[in-house]
Amino acid sequence: WNLNYRSGVRGNGRARRALDGGVQIGTDGGVYGFTTGCFYRFDPDAGVVTTVHEEPAAFQNTGPMDRDGVYFTKKHELKKLVLNI
Repeated sequence: WNLNYRSGVRGNGRARRALDGGVQIGTDGGVYGFTTGCFYRFDPDAGVVTTVHEEPAAFQNTGPMDRDGVYFTKKHELKKLVLNI
């Protein structure tokens, strides 16, 4: 699959900037990624991108995934997005 991460994932008609280090393999084998306003899952078998969480300017820096979620920062706050995977 050839995904153009430079242009970002589009949501509500607006492009979002991909974050450095934002593409990771989840514990379920899915490919997960961050943009500045979206956390998404890519299913390579089906070729489908699904938005997991969307919020304008929600993500500033990416962090590691663990068994039930993914860490990220926004300004000075360390946060965790809990996933049902």
